[in-house]
Amino acid sequence: MARRSRFGLVLGSILLFTSACTWSTVGYDASRSGFSPHDRKITPANVGSLTERWTAEVGEWASAPVVGSGRVFVTGLVGSAGGIHAYDATGTASCSGTDPNRCEPVWSVALSHSCGNPGISKPIFAEGLVWAGGAIATLPARNACWFYEVGSGFHPETGEPADARVVTSRAAPAASSDGVIFGYRLIPVVGLVPRIDAWTVLSAKVVNGDSVDFSLPITGSAPAVADGKLYVIHDGSLNTYDARGEDFCGFQPFIGRTCIPIWSGTLSQAPGWDDMPAVANGLVYVPELNGNVDVFDADGCGGPTCSPLWSAHAGSMHLAPVAVTASTLFASSDDGHLYAFNANGCGAATCEPIWTGTGSGFLRAPSVAGSVLFAASTDGHLYAFNANGCGQATCAPLWSTDVGAGINSAPVISDGRVFVTDTAGTLHAYGLA
Repeated sequence: MARRSRFGLVLGSILLFTSACTWSTVGYDASRSGFSPHDRKITPANVGSLTERWTAEVGEWASAPVVGSGRVFVTGLVGSAGGIHAYDATGTASCSGTDPNRCEPVWSVALSHSCGNPGISKPIFAEGLVWAGGAIATLPARNACWFYEVGSGFHPETGEPADARVVTSRAAPAASSDGVIFGYRLIPVVGLVPRIDAWTVLSAKVVNGDSVDFSLPITGSAPAVADGKLYVIHDGSLNTYDARGEDFCGFQPFIGRTCIPIWSGTLSQAPGWDDMPAVANGLVYVPELNGNVDVFDADGCGGPTCSPLWSAHAGSMHLAPVAVTASTLFASSDDGHLYAFNANGCGAATCEPIWTGTGSGFLRAPSVAGSVLFAASTDGHLYAFNANGCGQATCAPLWSTDVGAGINSAPVISDGRVFVTDTAGTLHAYGLA
């Protein structure tokens, strides 16, 4: 028990120290809450003065950005070269022009790709390094194209690889603050016939280069990590594992140390392709395609299979993860609306929104910093709402802009700036006037 408590204290202290200027991964941090409580430079009173300060051409397959050490990191594909690119967050270094500046990368690192797909993972910023992975070899498997992918940590200022700090990864990884990186990788299995199959596993590796702690033979969502537990959506269920690879774990031939769930949550419908769980307030929030967000106790129910404590119903379909503050759950929908719920439920099995925000297109994942919420849409609009609502059932945006192309990822807010990538491969940076 002492070890678990110490882990939680370390996690909390590191988040408090870094959260003011860092948006480390998709969903803000390893818990995927989408909420930065300490970044309060943008407020409902000044958000209307946001203007585009600089842009950069990242290329096709542009990932959502992450921010750390004064840099903005994005993976993308430019021509035949795919890789990770680092930009000065202020838009001054390697930039030229005005209104807005046009910026070039401070540094770039090529990551291999093939099969018509860049095979490049979304970046994360953890343990003082930026991490990303790309394909280093390909093999045909049952008429599909598989990747052996390797991810590495790079120094944020120079792009130099960090020696002996390698982790295999594929999907958007999550990092726990005690020095473990989680990511997907492919393990080739040579059968008796001349073909090569591959198992997809979710692996954990410590940053100092030690061997893999454990692997989970699954293909699932990007994981969320909180209070020593790992939460993954897989095969229509929420599965919870010991993030240290100790409890409910053992050795398996060809794979190594592997784990089974501590408990699983039954979902009313499978989530979307890019959804992931979010952990906040001692609860796990799971968005689903039917418009529901199923909510579970983060510690489970005392048995191997758990039902939701309650569900929030938001629109007709979810296309993205949720955001959760201390008081409010935010979910977007393909009906162009943002839905806000009491984060702790309503005392009933199904909860209705306490207010809704109006937008357009298919709204993607929301992001919250302080008391301002940002959400983007597939028709190219970026919106800002008061995260505390407007005192009415329906709220209009405080500010909006059209970036000129569709947006499929969540905005990132850091140090009074908002960053977002569009489907044309452009990174947009907005700042206060």
